Amino acid sequence: MKILIVDDNKDGRYLLEKILQGYDYEIITAANGADALEKLRAQDFDMIIADILMPVMDGFVLCRKCKVDEKLKNIPFIFYTATYTDEKEEELALKIGADKFIRKPIDPGELIKIIRGVIRDIEKGKIDSRAPDLEDELNSFKLYRERLVNKLEKKMLDLERETADRKLAEEETKAHQEHFALINQILRHDLINELVVIQSALNLYNKSPEEEFLKEIFSRTKKSIELINRMRELESFISRHRELKMYEMRDTIDEVIKNYPSIDFDIKGNARIMADDSIASVIDNIVRNAATHGKADRITITTDKKREMCEVRIADNGSGIPDEIKKKVFEEGFMHEDSGHTGLGLHIVQKVMGNYGGYTWVEDNEPKGTVIALRFRMVK
Repeated sequence: MKILIVDDNKDGRYLLEKILQGYDYEIITAANGADALEKLRAQDFDMIIADILMPVMDGFVLCRKCKVDEKLKNIPFIFYTATYTDEKEEELALKIGADKFIRKPIDPGELIKIIRGVIRDIEKGKIDSRAPDLEDELNSFKLYRERLVNKLEKKMLDLERETADRKLAEEETKAHQEHFALINQILRHDLINELVVIQSALNLYNKSPEEEFLKEIFSRTKKSIELINRMRELESFISRHRELKMYEMRDTIDEVIKNYPSIDFDIKGNARIMADDSIASVIDNIVRNAATHGKADRITITTDKKREMCEVRIADNGSGIPDEIKKKVFEEGFMHEDSGHTGLGLHIVQKVMGNYGGYTWVEDNEPKGTVIALRFRMVK
């Protein structure tokens, strides 16, 4: 059986090729639709497996051209594409004439099962490989595809900005760690000096119990306590004067949820908090986990003022977090055996909240789902 793999991503072609070669299929590859069409017209193939978004000629145009070509129209056509594609894309793929639509990442066993199933269905006449006249559908899809590409480009820019922000945050954290290391070094040095004087005064007092030695011991002890208090105040000053700014919680939430049009949000309340630019990443991380891992389609975000603190509760209707791992999700490197995802991103959230002088925890939502709660220091 001879299969043509069409993908502009070199790694994607290599992965599929290795999977299928293990089942004694003959594999030919193409980097885009135009390249594929040349090979299809020059050779005989038993199946086409193609990505959608490709330069020169994308997968939809390739499929359409195949299905109106007398020589190529009966070749089984399978689309495989990234998980960010939506139902409209899958629906159009099948209307154009594709026999199957697979989302990445691909499970090798499942792929082989699908290939064999498509061949079996075509042999039994269950699948009609001829495509209807869908020129209007294709024209309307051009705008949709352009929006999708623009959305992907925006995500790449956001990722680049997030990476730059994270690098800056790491540099700031390193600077603060160096500050605290210096504080501890000064504290140890000065305390050792005071303790040496106290020890010497005690030795002298044991030999000659004079009151002046006791006065020296009391004086040096008091000085040591004052030194510790001064260092504590210095640490607090450095922590308070990090690059924290005032944020309107509602503005941050409204900006984040724009990236999730498929989720039904209910936003309640508002408060001013002290945070930095990572606050948007904190909210986005939690919402993304709810949508991706929890499969939630409704999220309620409530902001309440509680004395000196602001509490933000992000409640979803997803699959929830099992009781046995609730206490572990904040651990660095924790992996949930069912999903293989590390800590659902909550370790990072917890670290950022600690930098804000706040904290986070997880609860069950009713009747189902998860609540991630955040406590911030509030600005009156």
